[in-house]
Amino acid sequence: MDNIVTISESDIETVPNTPESGNHQGDEGGVQDRAAEDTGFIGELHPLNRDAKDAFHRLGFHRHDDMYEHHCRFMRIDSVTPQLGGCFIFSLSDLPEFAPLGWRIGRGRKIEKNLGVDILLLIEEGRDEVAGRHARFAWMKGGGGFFLVADNLRGKTVTLNGEELSNEQRLIPYRNTIGIGECYFTFKFAARTPEQDEQFQTELATFYSIVLNNAAPLVVPTPSEQEVMMGDWVVRHAIAKGSFGHVYVVTHARTGRAAAAKELWRTPQNKSKVDKEVSMANLLVKINHVCTDLCACQS
Repeated sequence: MDNIVTISESDIETVPNTPESGNHQGDEGGVQDRAAEDTGFIGELHPLNRDAKDAFHRLGFHRHDDMYEHHCRFMRIDSVTPQLGGCFIFSLSDLPEFAPLGWRIGRGRKIEKNLGVDILLLIEEGRDEVAGRHARFAWMKGGGGFFLVADNLRGKTVTLNGEELSNEQRLIPYRNTIGIGECYFTFKFAARTPEQDEQFQTELATFYSIVLNNAAPLVVPTPSEQEVMMGDWVVRHAIAKGSFGHVYVVTHARTGRAAAAKELWRTPQNKSKVDKEVSMANLLVKINHVCTDLCACQS
């Protein structure tokens, strides 16, 4: 792969074993350049703490070992400062071993082909903070985005922005810190131009059709900096404007299900009309396809 260099054990530097802030994207030039080079580029998984960085660079040190050839396909090591820089690359152009499952991440199992994982975290013996198959990064049928899936049977800790996940999944938001056992990462999504985004949507539609046998998401699958959480819903972008507010696309954080939500602006001048609209909405909650678990806020 381009920009991958050989490193030695002495090149491996450790940092304090607490995760650096993952609540920012940074390196926008890098992810934007990569999106220009690869129309199927999804994003990068960057290690944040000592355990994650050590795991990454120890794997890089062994990248010429045939046992790790599959895992190193997804690695990119900084050619300038290999002891500090590097990440895992996710792209529709280089799919994992079992594409419908997504990219499996963990310490691996010796008895299985490719150790049973795509993103290998630990290659040394005697450490048990990470399960053999710990979690997955995947596109899901009916889901409008890229998911972190915690489905390991050993109950090892998986966290997303401090929330512990157990046999469940979450959409990965724009700002994120992901915990895999004792290793912490942040996922940096691709930064695309409108033209690049259109190309990516074409690639994703093909992936959904061929691999998942499903239609592509109805919403833009890549999160943006402007998105906010409201209860279990991610409020995305406005799609319509009315007399009293805006209508937004929203996505359920657990299922990826897309819906629409209306924001109402309540003022002394329109109070009676807004109250009437809210009352009408309350009468519709028993109708199919009307969401009842999105908080209603008035201002």
